[in-house]
Parts: sequence; C-alpha cells; structure tokens
Amino acid sequence: VWNEEGWLCSRGMRRVWTEPPAKGEAKPRLHAVVVGVGEYAGESLNLRYSAKDARDFAGAMESAGKGLMATDVRLLASGSKTAPTRANIEKAFAEARKLK
Repeated sequence: VWNEEGWLCSRGMRRVWTEPPAKGEAKPRLHAVVVGVGEYAGESLNLRYSAKDARDFAGAMESAGKGLMATDVRLLASGSKTAPTRANIEKAFAEARKLK
C-alpha cells in the first residue's frame, strides 16, 4: 500500500487464507469449568457472593452460547448440585479435556 503521493509504502506482508468449513459442518464449542467457593474453614476468609457470582456467570455463558455454539459449562459452587471440592474440580477438568 502506498500513500497518495507515492513516496511512502507499508511493509510487505503475506497472509495465508484457509477457507472456513461449509456452513452446517462443525459449530464452535465452548468448554468452561466455573467454580465458586463460599464456605471456608475458619473465619479469616469470607467471600459471601462467590458462589452466587459463579452461578450467574455460568448461566450467562450458557445463554450467550445458545444457538451460536455447543456449550459445556460445568458449575461447581457452594450450595449447588456439585460441590467445589478438589476432587470434583479435577474431575470436571479431566472430563472437559476429553471433549476437545
């Protein structure tokens, strides 16, 4: 690309274009592990809204992805179906890795 007067040009650049897959083939996929811990041993740490924030964030990711991509959002939060224990977190990441 040259300027209008013809004395200044941009550096050359090469781009390789790969045609995207035909419509209807593979949808993009979203994998997320959302963790919110609201219950701690001791009283030195008090994150009162972390579990609620995690639930809200997981719901927002599900809603945003609906219709656009396949979503796999795993919620581990205090007071939810799956507790945010170390074992459950490791299991959630292991299962998400298998879905690649």
